[in-house]
Amino acid sequence: MTTILTVGAIVPNDVINVDALINQIIDYTKIFYDEDQFFIHCKNEEKFERNLEAQVPKLSYKISQIYDSGRDLAISVRSHICECLDPSINPLLKNAIDKLEPQLLYLDSWGQSEYNTIKKIYDEAGYDEWSVNKMLISMQTMFQKLSEILNLISIIKESYSYKIQSKEITLDEVRKLTRTNMTTTNNYNNSLISHGNNNTNTINNNLISSDELREALQTLSEIIDSSSLEPLEKSEGKLIISEISNISDKATFQSAYNKLTTFMSNHITIGTAILNANILPTLTQCLT
Repeated sequence: MTTILTVGAIVPNDVINVDALINQIIDYTKIFYDEDQFFIHCKNEEKFERNLEAQVPKLSYKISQIYDSGRDLAISVRSHICECLDPSINPLLKNAIDKLEPQLLYLDSWGQSEYNTIKKIYDEAGYDEWSVNKMLISMQTMFQKLSEILNLISIIKESYSYKIQSKEITLDEVRKLTRTNMTTTNNYNNSLISHGNNNTNTINNNLISSDELREALQTLSEIIDSSSLEPLEKSEGKLIISEISNISDKATFQSAYNKLTTFMSNHITIGTAILNANILPTLTQCLT
């Protein structure tokens, strides 16, 4: 059967659920919209600028820049996500991600600089204003959300779909790894149709030894143990490790693997540590 690769191709049965992660990133736009609306509330309803002018007139303009910087950050993040992940603008997954990531990194760096400058002036002024306090907290929230989005992007870049378009791996190599014939489409936000026979329903023990898997899971467990997660969150991670270690069926292993990548995306420090430990390639081989 002929395999067709077109622009924006997403690999069916990818080891990472790219569509779900893309949609997760898009969901963040609502959070940034809400933050933007809160800044507007602080200006129009709480009249924070009037309070600053009355209490610290010489510094009121500089401190009030938190409003402009906060709104600029919220609006810009939303705008870049919507534009970069629009298939009509960037039909290739790689192009979309490669355009989005540096934009978000820049906004994070710029926002942090603006925040630090304004926070220093505000602290030195010695005035405590409710709206300014809340807008500073809102900026910190947006920095955290940016980190989470960048973590999702890092996970996407580990997918076959991204690596094919980056020429890090060929479609033939992916076909051998997944042992399935694939048809792809050019809209990376839609589900893909897979055709062909998949004769491998059990975990492949030829490409990876039990010792390698055991070592990978042990490292994963240590990362979770040494993290600052709450006990309940650590238990959630340990449960996923237990699922992975006790599964021999490919379909259920894929399900557990998807839970792991979701867990990574929900916990930025864990996700980063797992990526740095290079655990995913070992687990990926279990799916082949």
